[in-house]
Amino acid sequence: MQITISGHHVEITDAIQDVVEKKLQKISNHYPSLLAIEATLTVEKKNQTIELHTNYEGAPISVTATDMEMYKAIASSVKKLESALSHRKGVLNSDLHTRRVDAQVEVAAPDNDDADLAEESMMHHEEGMDYESQRAS
Repeated sequence: MQITISGHHVEITDAIQDVVEKKLQKISNHYPSLLAIEATLTVEKKNQTIELHTNYEGAPISVTATDMEMYKAIASSVKKLESALSHRKGVLNSDLHTRRVDAQVEVAAPDNDDADLAEESMMHHEEGMDYESQRAS
């Protein structure tokens, strides 16, 4: 797996590069179809931010984590990335669009009793409408 690490307002030290690569290597063991991950580290005032971008099975996945310490931000972003990859893997495994419904719906023929009830119901409905029209005037 190819890991690209870049910094914005921060120098990428060997220690930071080792930590990022080590943590992302664990993810690549769980998801061998990952080909590349781009990591961008940013420092703004007291906030340390890391953004991770990758493509997994045709879907772009991006996560961002911010913390006062860079190493905590790295750990948090890797955890978020693993969660996002797990979610995407679940979506792919669910096969929502290939499910078939084999249930057959049976329609019962109306009985004479049902027809009488329907007719009686219709008469009561019409009487109620007459009552409403009288009440409105």
